[in-house]
Amino acid sequence: MTEQREISCVYKATTKKGETAHFGEYSAAKAWAGWGSVERIPLTILTPVEKSKKTCGTCEALARTVMLDQTSHDNFKPDWDTQAVLVEEQQRMSKRILELEALLERQTALLERQTARIVDLQTHIENFDGEDR
Repeated sequence: MTEQREISCVYKATTKKGETAHFGEYSAAKAWAGWGSVERIPLTILTPVEKSKKTCGTCEALARTVMLDQTSHDNFKPDWDTQAVLVEEQQRMSKRILELEALLERQTALLERQTARIVDLQTHIENFDGEDR
């Protein structure tokens, strides 16, 4: 279980470049500041104040308006049919897949023909009897 202690001040660390950060420990502030400076800043003790029982009508109305506005965003319904868009996209992708498969088949057939031609040429070269040209 961690020990909680009352913090009476914070340490404002400022680097040589002018960057600042606040720390609860002097050593951490000094390490962060490097060659910069560390300033001790005392904390003011805050005392809780009871909330007034009387509410402001303007504040209440504003709060209701903000909440109603927020809930109207939560119930947003788009003016297009999500299912129809997804079906259309799926059909488009299916068509594109078929086109790519056909292209792949054509490329495979071309590669097979070129491979057969190379094999024929290699066979012809191997069978070349060395006659004068």
